[in-house]
Amino acid sequence: MQSVWRQAVQLDTRLAQPEVGRKALSPFVTAAGHPWLVAPLPLVRLIEMVGVAIAATDLAAGPENVVALLSRRLVARPDVVGLLDAHPGLASQLCIVADDAAPALRLCDLGPFRLAEVMAAAEAFNPLAALAAGRANGEDIVYAWLARKAGLACVGLGRSYRPLHPPLPRHVGRLAAAVFEHGGDRLLVAAPPLEGLAERLSILGRGNGAGSATAISTPRRLERRLRASLAADVEASTTSQLHRLMPRLSARLCPSLLQALLIPIIPAMTLLGLLFDLRPPLLLTFVLSVVAFLGLAMLKLEAFENAGRLEAAAAPIADADLPVYSVLVAVYREAHMMSQLVAALDRLDYPRRRLDIMILTEADDPDTTAAAEREMQGLAHMRTLVVPPGQPRTKPRALCYGLAFAKGELVTVYDAEDRPAPDQLRRAAAALLAGPDHLACVQARLEIAGAGGWLERQFAIEYACLFSGVLPWLARAALPLPLGGTSNHFKRHALEVAGGWDPYNVTEDADLGVRLARFGFTTGMFDSATAENAPRSVPVWLRQRRRWIKGWLVTWFVHMRRPRRLYADLGIWNLVAFQLHLAANALAPLAHPVWLAMLTAYGFGWLSPPDELSFADTLLIVAAMLGMLAGYGGNFLVGWRVLGLIGRPELRRDLWLQPFYWLLSSWAAWRALWEIVRHPHFWDKTPHETVAAPAPVTPDRACRPAPPRSSPPSP
Repeated sequence: MQSVWRQAVQLDTRLAQPEVGRKALSPFVTAAGHPWLVAPLPLVRLIEMVGVAIAATDLAAGPENVVALLSRRLVARPDVVGLLDAHPGLASQLCIVADDAAPALRLCDLGPFRLAEVMAAAEAFNPLAALAAGRANGEDIVYAWLARKAGLACVGLGRSYRPLHPPLPRHVGRLAAAVFEHGGDRLLVAAPPLEGLAERLSILGRGNGAGSATAISTPRRLERRLRASLAADVEASTTSQLHRLMPRLSARLCPSLLQALLIPIIPAMTLLGLLFDLRPPLLLTFVLSVVAFLGLAMLKLEAFENAGRLEAAAAPIADADLPVYSVLVAVYREAHMMSQLVAALDRLDYPRRRLDIMILTEADDPDTTAAAEREMQGLAHMRTLVVPPGQPRTKPRALCYGLAFAKGELVTVYDAEDRPAPDQLRRAAAALLAGPDHLACVQARLEIAGAGGWLERQFAIEYACLFSGVLPWLARAALPLPLGGTSNHFKRHALEVAGGWDPYNVTEDADLGVRLARFGFTTGMFDSATAENAPRSVPVWLRQRRRWIKGWLVTWFVHMRRPRRLYADLGIWNLVAFQLHLAANALAPLAHPVWLAMLTAYGFGWLSPPDELSFADTLLIVAAMLGMLAGYGGNFLVGWRVLGLIGRPELRRDLWLQPFYWLLSSWAAWRALWEIVRHPHFWDKTPHETVAAPAPVTPDRACRPAPPRSSPPSP
């Protein structure tokens, strides 16, 4: 009982300081001297006992000790202890504050909160945000409570509220009030921010007495209702925008009938050529294999020479000059990831007033939406955006919808599992704004954290070679980058000029990188990292890799519809880079098991070479074999170097096992061919898992109040 009482009345001395305690608690504390008007009889008796204890307290001890002395004196009184045993809720209704001269007794209107919650919230930078954080509909509870104190109606803005003047999608998040029609009447609904909410509501309450129809709601609910009024039109326009404006650059009608027929015919002709010694299909297969193997080998060797070299970091930008930054995170059936995701996003070191974070959820996934809403209560710079039903169900479709409502001049994309470096947005903004006008995008490194199993270690090696070896060289050579699906940072105007993401392409990042280059923009790398997890099981890895290879082939089909126009847009070296990124990266895993099987069969004498080989035949076979060996050697050299650069030398011993990893890629590539014909736009989502250790939280989120004792306003 003693510990319970001390928790109730022994307030931190900081709460006694006028500039901290009284200002922070001003929405909660009623005027002193009027406790009897609302107090029940047990509370009146308790107040009398406290008054006696105050009179007997040595005030000479000073304000910093008077509360502690008073607490000990009260705990020593049996009548006080007995009263609290009979009425345990009394302690939460009483507050004792040490003034400069004497302790003052006040009743607190704590609403749905306990005194311990209020005390903890008073230490936060924004007390009301701290009270709302960590509970379902926490902001609704705070707004409803303070609205009642101000004599205002708090409305949930359900479907019966129809906005009279719907804004443009991009302006929805900037509005603090809107006029609605409800039940035949017009109602002005204001949604002031949490900062200074009590004072703003007091002003609105005084103005509301003149008969004006005014109510309040939370900014989150106001924005949600305005977005819902625009949802159908925005979804239809964003999903069809690229196909409507630039049909030749859209994958909506890809593959074409001819492409769908050629996909199975070419492998079949190659197999027939091997079985019946048909020269034309074998010659075509050999030539394509040689080009793919040698081209990728040269790319890896160039990357080995330039591994880890990045442009010097741009000078940091002052907070006042930073642009508004929008962060888009598309999620689906990932309610279990929301706590980790929101904590990672909350650690981003960027001015909150210039940060616009949107978690994009699907209409048929209410669990993820509810989990995200619960985690971001009290964080005004974060919001959820429910993507309306529609087809195709892909990540780029959700990103296009989110971009329409984004407020930022700069835009980035993260995944649910991502843990970006806290200063990544600042570094990206500095790189984009300091770069030339044609610099449209900068890519951060993706690093695989942990990597315990064999598959995870191979995945970590692959990412290290790509993001610390190949991409830095491509960026320095001003060649198009095969963008990663996450941690790519865009200038919004360049993104919109290029048509945004293609909702019908399952590797929207690779396609967008090519499209930006065709419009004359460049992409670069900057020195920042995002931690990710590797797939832990082979089936999950295969589904992801199958989707990647399918998307690379679809992207190649789309941009090769008019080869001469592609050459005119890109130029010779960009065109070569395009063929290596997409065609060779898809063709090499398709040809790799075929060549490996042939060499193994000849080596063990299971097959006999043809009696007569022309010089051209011999040259092609030798070139393909050298290409395979160069590919093995190039990957080994790049991996050995970059693993040392990024501080992961323990992974070098796994470089010898890469050929087995490539055979898995070959299996995924052959499966991807079949899926292109059957389901070209199907998004086979990769499930994500939380990390073993929870991400740290910021001080404002360290206090997690208990669940509320009252209900939020009804929608």
